[in-house]
Amino acid sequence: MEQPKPDLVVAIDFGMTCTGVTYASLSTGSETVRWIQRWPGRMQATTWKPHPTVERFRSIIEQAGFGRSPNHKTSIGLTEAEAAAVFVSREAPAIFRERDILLVCDAGGGTTDLSVLRVTNTAGGTLSLEQLDSVFGATYGSARIDTAFGDTVQERLGMAERIAPLGIDINDASLHMMKSIEFQNAKCDYGSLDDTDFFSVAIPNLNKQYGIESLGIVSGEMRYKREDLQALFDQQENLTKNSKIVSLFELIDKQLHRIQQKFPHEQVAHLVLSGGLGNSLYVQKRLRTRFADSASSYSNASLVVCKGLLTDRLQKLKAGVSVLKWKCCRASYGVTHKVLCDPKNPLHFNLPTIVDTIDGKVYVENVVNWGQPLSTDSPITCTFRQHLVQGIEAYEYAVAL
Repeated sequence: MEQPKPDLVVAIDFGMTCTGVTYASLSTGSETVRWIQRWPGRMQATTWKPHPTVERFRSIIEQAGFGRSPNHKTSIGLTEAEAAAVFVSREAPAIFRERDILLVCDAGGGTTDLSVLRVTNTAGGTLSLEQLDSVFGATYGSARIDTAFGDTVQERLGMAERIAPLGIDINDASLHMMKSIEFQNAKCDYGSLDDTDFFSVAIPNLNKQYGIESLGIVSGEMRYKREDLQALFDQQENLTKNSKIVSLFELIDKQLHRIQQKFPHEQVAHLVLSGGLGNSLYVQKRLRTRFADSASSYSNASLVVCKGLLTDRLQKLKAGVSVLKWKCCRASYGVTHKVLCDPKNPLHFNLPTIVDTIDGKVYVENVVNWGQPLSTDSPITCTFRQHLVQGIEAYEYAVAL
């Protein structure tokens, strides 16, 4: 019996600096993806270990009442990079060829996540994705740039306070200026052809007559040069850490190296940038220069994740299958079993072996298969074979788990 379709599907991307919300009103017969442009919200970095943090979050959602009523369901679905890949596959399917490899870099407010996927079924009308490696990430994001800007503001205000009292709380002022629309726009627009030489950020609650030109404070506003922004993107936090841009490059290079080891005869065809930091024109420009123009980005990159979450759910409701059909999990579970020993297999080197008394062959014991892609639409099954002796005959039978 066909399951009834919901009236409303909502997807939420809980980010560190901004929460993305998309929805589709299926009750009206429309699958149009709509979104809320800016939903205020601030959380901690969300590159979580798969267990137990995600399960705690799932429990909190249930305790809050979501998913308890008969006609309401909640689920924790794709990671940021996975959802971004789903969105890209639906937004621009024509750019992909069968078996193309796609690397998605979701550089958000607090974290950067990477996912590598293979494009399949390009000729079937419903493009599908197969994950080739587990998602991994690091705490690189635009929030670090915000923090660095806040530090420069606090330093200037502290110097100004010693020259002439400001009459304001310096900590509160630097926090408001860090989150101000003037700075956020300047940060995202940096690198565009329309850049001006300077930008100003109002100092909250400061008298408009206040000014110390040597500190860039004029008429109650703090003035910055555009090149000051580049320093925020490129500065080294200390002698042991690379700049934010270089750290992002190294993270991508690490993922490319992992894929080259797993698939030595293939190349990544597309590099897609999404997320809040992915909105930065300067970051986009640097990535295109670094990776020979293979990098692509999308308008409203900070909404790509929640759009991808919704798109995948709508596809599942409509066709019964997900866009991302195969995933590689960060946690791996398996059943120990024995396999025929292969002297040429490096995974079998120096492992204890036994000789089967039934067929006389050499086996490696206590083997677990790790890291296989798992179907998102079908249960996990494993087939094992066991020899039994009945009388003088040997039987072989298969068991599926």
